[in-house]
Amino acid sequence: MASVNFYLNKADRKGQCPIMLTYQLKGKRFRYWTKLKINKKGWGKQRVKINYLDAGENNAILDDLENVIKEIERDALFNKKEYSIETVKRKFALKIGELSSAGNFFQVYDKFINDSVPTKSKATIQTYAATKKKLQ
Repeated sequence: MASVNFYLNKADRKGQCPIMLTYQLKGKRFRYWTKLKINKKGWGKQRVKINYLDAGENNAILDDLENVIKEIERDALFNKKEYSIETVKRKFALKIGELSSAGNFFQVYDKFINDSVPTKSKATIQTYAATKKKLQ
């Protein structure tokens, strides 16, 4: 039987610990950083303590991630298949939007350009756009 667990990783310089998801199936596992951080004092048993700041929102995100895994497992049961850990990991990444099943190079490059706008200079973004035009 597979298991989904949440735990805290080592704290950063500010004392914030990343919340990690671990999925384990038949002795193999994959880990996923939930992109949430919390102070160690605000962590209960696999969830953020109720009286902690943003506990409801953070716990809802953790519940959503766990439900995605359970949905993948239900899909396997429904189709009478047994998914490997790699298949579960890939399907998980697809469902949460980290992978795109129908993305071509230019769609991915557009996303890269859009994600770079806050951190790159205007000239760099223009260079990226010019490079895209040359490639098309």
